[in-house]
Amino acid sequence: MKEFWGAGRFDAVEGGFILPVEMSIGAGIRTGGMLQWDVVRNDADNGYDARWLVSSFAERHLTETISFYGEATIEAASTGFSNWAGNLGVGTVWHLTKSLDVDVELLRGLGNRAAIEAITAHRVAATLTRGFENL
Repeated sequence: MKEFWGAGRFDAVEGGFILPVEMSIGAGIRTGGMLQWDVVRNDADNGYDARWLVSSFAERHLTETISFYGEATIEAASTGFSNWAGNLGVGTVWHLTKSLDVDVELLRGLGNRAAIEAITAHRVAATLTRGFENL
């Protein structure tokens, strides 16, 4: 991300919107997706580019603590639709506690800008819930 603050003045504005959706479709299956549109300063710093991102997922709980999921993401920019990237992924999540998850995912990059080989991602996610129960 570029820094637009310099010499005590504001040089550019970037922004966009995100439209997420998520739903339960029964049988322990949760699905959803997201549409994202951003306007960002271009690399030459003389105008703006638009970027679009579409993602979707489906997750199925096998037990109360273990779930499997699949996801897909595609990203394109106004600089040229031949310059797109995406990925397909499958993974499993182990819900250790209400606030701590361990996530292991196998990703496959798609498109001209994506990694061609399969990538294994390992994530540990901690959710801060203490004190926010009543919000």
